[in-house]
Amino acid sequence: MDGAIGFGTYSTTFEPRVRFLRIDDRYPTDADYPSKITIGFIHREGRITDQARAFLDFVVSPKAKALVTNMGAIPLTE
Repeated sequence: MDGAIGFGTYSTTFEPRVRFLRIDDRYPTDADYPSKITIGFIHREGRITDQARAFLDFVVSPKAKALVTNMGAIPLTE
């Protein structure tokens, strides 16, 4: 919709379709951009499945960190 504003995560894959606003002349990939989100995973240790454990191991792996960085975001830290 023309004139609409939305808030969400940043990814370079959105660049062709979405216009990102600069805030105080800062772009979302700038370290001091004044808007950030944090994604976290919550689980009960004794009830986690093997598939969930494999996913959690993957999201902190060097491969996942490289994928996230290549998409223009900041990778998850443990």
